[in-house]
Amino acid sequence: MIKILFVLLLILIYYSISLKKSIDTSPKEHISNEKKIVTIDKTIINIAPISEYITELNPSKVTQESSKERKKYTSQWISAIVYQDRFDNNYYSKKNIYPSYVELDKNGNRRVISLPYEPRFHWYVISGRTVKSFQKYHIKQIMNGKRLLTMSTIKKADITLYTGVWVSEHVLEREVKKLRKLGIYPPQLKKYIAKNKALNNENSIEEVMLTISTGDTQDSDTKGRVYMSINNERKRYLLDLPNHRDRALGSINHYQIKLDSPVAKVNSIKLSIKGFDAWKMKSFTVQLKSKKAYLKRHHVYVNRWFSQEEHDKRKLNAKESYVYYIEE
Repeated sequence: MIKILFVLLLILIYYSISLKKSIDTSPKEHISNEKKIVTIDKTIINIAPISEYITELNPSKVTQESSKERKKYTSQWISAIVYQDRFDNNYYSKKNIYPSYVELDKNGNRRVISLPYEPRFHWYVISGRTVKSFQKYHIKQIMNGKRLLTMSTIKKADITLYTGVWVSEHVLEREVKKLRKLGIYPPQLKKYIAKNKALNNENSIEEVMLTISTGDTQDSDTKGRVYMSINNERKRYLLDLPNHRDRALGSINHYQIKLDSPVAKVNSIKLSIKGFDAWKMKSFTVQLKSKKAYLKRHHVYVNRWFSQEEHDKRKLNAKESYVYYIEE
């Protein structure tokens, strides 16, 4: 009797594991905490209800051009379990490839176009997600420095399911060119622009006050350029005081940066260096100014080296940038 119960228990465990694999088909990857800001196609949008920041998702266009060439990189249709096993067993790393475009059929099978994975970069893929789930993943990947490379959709019953691949921003253009040669084009996202609402709002942020303290130990000063950006935007503001030696040894510099246009909220401040002359930032203070008032002042102790020089990165553990997330 005990042996029979034991066998039944093993069978139950086996089917529960199989069921989990069949449902959870997305690759496992650590995702940082979600911040309430989204960057889509260079547009910074404060998060509102889902329908307010992406109004339309147009999948990647796949043409007949280069279809013969495309077949060289395309897998057969594989089941959801086999697909997930590839991630669990590091299939793509061992083959030195990555899934650049993934299709899903109504039975949950996948067909994958894989491209060479050199030089190395970060990528992420999800499949079979609802629009709300897909958009949440999109925000998280954008915040992690990736951009949407490809997207495919399939309608199952009355629900449209989305499958997408994200890659590091610095390789996006290169990977897009590779896929275009195979007749696959980037997806298009249509969205609302929140900028106009901020223009007439008295609580909108117009200026950023920064006070930066440079270290007083040997070689802490720099002649390199330092920039500030907000909300993960590409737009950068050069921190440069006229007729003044910025970031001298032991110095404290005050900057008043007027934004190109008001924003509803500033969620993050990024300081980055451009140059190969290492700089040690001791600390900085940031204060935001709206149309009607100054907001809370934030003091951040950094005590870190910054440089683009690889030698400095190894010897001093230098970074190229520092991001501070503001919580009011």
